Amino acid sequence: AVLAGQLAAAVDASDPGRKGRLLAMAGTTAEALPLLVEAGSSGDPKAAEAALEIGPEDPTEAGRLHLALAAHHRSRGETQVAIDHARRSLPLLEGIATIDALGFLSQLHDDLQQPQASSTWANLAAGAALNAGDKAKAGSILTLAGRAMSRLGLAEEAANASDDGLALVEAYGNPTQKARARSNRAWVYLDHGDASEAALGFDSISDLAEYLGGQFDQASRYASQSRALFHACQSETAIGYYEEAIRLAGDAPAPNFLAHLGFAEGATLHAQGESAVDAAEKAVAITESAMQPWRNVAYFTLARAERAAGLHAEAAEHLEQAREL
Repeated sequence: AVLAGQLAAAVDASDPGRKGRLLAMAGTTAEALPLLVEAGSSGDPKAAEAALEIGPEDPTEAGRLHLALAAHHRSRGETQVAIDHARRSLPLLEGIATIDALGFLSQLHDDLQQPQASSTWANLAAGAALNAGDKAKAGSILTLAGRAMSRLGLAEEAANASDDGLALVEAYGNPTQKARARSNRAWVYLDHGDASEAALGFDSISDLAEYLGGQFDQASRYASQSRALFHACQSETAIGYYEEAIRLAGDAPAPNFLAHLGFAEGATLHAQGESAVDAAEKAVAITESAMQPWRNVAYFTLARAERAAGLHAEAAEHLEQAREL
């Protein structure tokens, strides 16, 4: 404890997470807690966990920490853990923060291919935002609800919700809300097979890219754009976005999976079977370790790639595996 206290004294205040953890180890939790809350709320998962272990007196601080941990675990592909943290945040938060948590739960269930649950959380969030008079947030969440409706096969309802939400966001939203709403609308286009409109939608985010967040969000944007461009038969441009997505993704499972999936689909469309199989196998490997709810999509994509490569026995085997999943 003495050594930890000495080390904490030597750590610069610009690293509140490390300083806070050392102060906690030294037993000076009153000094440690505000530093840990600051760092944890800004995305330092170790600091957030340490702060929650001490226990903030203000419940809203604890709620924000749980929400920050939910975002961290989502970036790691640990969606169920993220859902647990997001749900724990709900009774602790107030006002707009509660709406953010509801909306994030919608995103998380979308990650798990659970569109009914995603739609339910999105509708709760949109209703709360409208009751609060926050038109921009309501619009942003309506575009998220549109994505869920699209996955449920409600094409017309999805388009209407997405368009209505996007109109609200374009009129009242901040740059981050506009970027996310445009992305959601583009996803609805892609779900409906309109790859050209989807590519244009993702491209419209370019001037707002700096507002999207860190490398995880940027990698996801490039991966989404790449996938849309492959389907729009713009392979050369798509490959550039794919490479940038992989570079930015690092070891984050979700954007890597989406990038490899899009590449595999594009290579299959253009009868480049060997390249398609290679990318699809990478997507499968990610789902086996981190994104298991997407194994059916990965194996189906692998089966299509193998068929394009003339590997008919392997394709039949993996198609059956996709059906079972």
